[in-house]
Amino acid sequence: SLTDELVIRFLADNPSTTIALSLDRAQTVEIAIYDAQGRLVRTLFDGALSAGRNEIRWDGRDNKGLATASGVYFSRATGEDGSARSQRMMLVK
Repeated sequence: SLTDELVIRFLADNPSTTIALSLDRAQTVEIAIYDAQGRLVRTLFDGALSAGRNEIRWDGRDNKGLATASGVYFSRATGEDGSARSQRMMLVK
């Protein structure tokens, strides 16, 4: 399962951000970004990750490669066992 750690770290070159999560074992994980209305903006990753700390970068773009607007977004990491963690983010341009 996913551990309680799901960290969103904004970098100096915002709107880019790194989403870090820790896994207690290797497993398949989906990491997705949703807007404030709950619509899928981008699937960042859907595949196997190793146990321990993992980092996935989001460049502020949607699934079509278009820049997203400033506003509130949510990242959600879902493990193969159904465990999930979400984190609120603010995208400022």
